[in-house]
Amino acid sequence: MADTVDCHGIPDRANLGRAALRLIGAHHRHHRTGVLAKGLLQESEERFRLIANSAPVPMWVSTLFGTRAFANQAYLDFLGATYEDALVFDWRKSYIPRICPEF
Repeated sequence: MADTVDCHGIPDRANLGRAALRLIGAHHRHHRTGVLAKGLLQESEERFRLIANSAPVPMWVSTLFGTRAFANQAYLDFLGATYEDALVFDWRKSYIPRICPEF
């Protein structure tokens, strides 16, 4: 896999006869660095899941939308749900109105 270079240029109005474009910036991205970063992130996430699933207490990671991005095994056991169901579970739909009326 090759490296990539992003270049940006502007028309050189003073020297239109010699060079139509003047280089004003270049950014070099090394493809292998991106692959390495993705691999390290994947390894870190796997380590987190292993540790979280070893915990005896329910643990989850919530998104900004109120659903979960992750739930550990204790959370699944507590809900009695599959992993997919636990990710979309909304506790607000199962509350008791007389105990918690304003949700």
